[in-house]
Amino acid sequence: MSTRSLACRMLLAIHMGRQEWNEAETLIESHLESSQDNLMKSEAYLILADIHIRQGKHADGEAVLHWAIKTVEDLWTVCREQMMDLYIDQERWQDAEAIGLQLVRVTEGQIYSQVWKIEGKI
Repeated sequence: MSTRSLACRMLLAIHMGRQEWNEAETLIESHLESSQDNLMKSEAYLILADIHIRQGKHADGEAVLHWAIKTVEDLWTVCREQMMDLYIDQERWQDAEAIGLQLVRVTEGQIYSQVWKIEGKI
């Protein structure tokens, strides 16, 4: 963990302990803007959702939780794609096929979800 990351965590703990929600929220949002790491982003989204919920902003908390889920799903997909590439490089065809099928199911689920949303609006 970098010094900057550790300092941010300590500052966040101080703001949360003092219930300085605006300062904590600003710190998290700054971290989200600068972070490229999906795992760290998902953790930041969870903390931000917690801040919103503690403030009674339940709809905002729910919206942020959806972003956390999306970030984790993206991370899951990237990991699976890399794993499939590894299996292909090792000529582990059955393992690669199994991972490919998992990716297809997730993609199909996302497509069906979008179709249901559209149908619900028509």
